[in-house]
Amino acid sequence: MEQRKLIYDNIEWGLINYYGANENEKSENKDFNRLKKLLETERKKACP
Repeated sequence: MEQRKLIYDNIEWGLINYYGANENEKSENKDFNRLKKLLETERKKACP
């Protein structure tokens, strides 16, 4: 369970840095928003 959380956190960090999201993890980039939403959905399924 802890490994999954770490993986999701690293993916999120990568998305934020790649798309240049602001300090509140917000971006106007449609790809970033779509991937962030998908990541959150998968995180909730895997780590309830």
